[in-house]
Amino acid sequence: MFENPYLWHTHVTTYDTDPDRRLRLSSQLKLQQEVGEMQLAERGAGFGKLLEAGIAFVLTRTRSVIFRSPLLGERMVIRTWPRGTQGAQFFRCYEFLSEQSGELLISSVSAFALVDTVGHRPLRPRVFYEKFPDVLADIDLQTACPDPQKTAPNQGAESVGAVKVTYSMTDWNHHLNNTVYADLLTDHMPDEAFGKRFSSFEIEYLREALPGETVTLSVLEQTTENGVETALFGAHDRGECFRARAVWKKEEE
Repeated sequence: MFENPYLWHTHVTTYDTDPDRRLRLSSQLKLQQEVGEMQLAERGAGFGKLLEAGIAFVLTRTRSVIFRSPLLGERMVIRTWPRGTQGAQFFRCYEFLSEQSGELLISSVSAFALVDTVGHRPLRPRVFYEKFPDVLADIDLQTACPDPQKTAPNQGAESVGAVKVTYSMTDWNHHLNNTVYADLLTDHMPDEAFGKRFSSFEIEYLREALPGETVTLSVLEQTTENGVETALFGAHDRGECFRARAVWKKEEE
C-alpha cells in the first residue's frame, strides 16, 4: 500500500551540515529533491519514466520556514505530498520533523513547471496526467501549505562579482542545479551571519543558467521585523536568472 503522504526516515549526515552543525540550506533542498523523487518513483513516475515519456519537472519557486534547524546526526522524518496544481504550476509540500519528539522543524513548499526534455518547452499539467493518469490521483492533497511567493525585483542591490557555471554545479538537465542557488546565497551573506539562525529562505528560478555561462551577482541587506534579510540576485546575458533571500537572526533565541 502506498504511503500518503510519503514518509522518509533519515538523519543529518556529516557532509550535510554547516560550520555550526546545522543542516545546510542547500542540503535541505537536496533532501526535498530526493524525497519527491522517491514518492514519484514508488508510483511509477520516477526520473527514468519521465525521461522515457519525454517530460521533466523543473523547479520554479521554493520557500521554507525554519522553526529549528536539524543538527548533525539528528534523526528526522521527512514527509511530502503533492498539493495539486494552479495554472501551469505543480505544488509540492514538505515537512521535516524530529523522529524522537515529532517536533516540526521545517515547513517548505515548492512550485514546479512541466517541460519537454528536448527544447524545455513549458507544458500544461494535463500532459502529465495524460501520460501518468493514476500517479497523483489520490495524493494531491489540498492543505494549508501556502504558495511560494514571487520575490521583489532587484532594487538598490550592490554588485558582488560573478560566478561561472562549472561541471560540479550542473545536473542531468544540463543547467545549474536548483540546490546550488542556496549555496550562492549563503556564500554571499555577511560574516556577521555566521553562527546565526535562519528563520526562512526562498528562491525564485527565472531563467536557467547553462554550463559555461557567467552569472553576475548583486546583494541587498535590510533589517525587517523578523530579522536581517539578505537578498541575492543573479543575471546572465539572456536576462534575469534568479532571486533569492534568507532571513537570519542577529541574536540567538
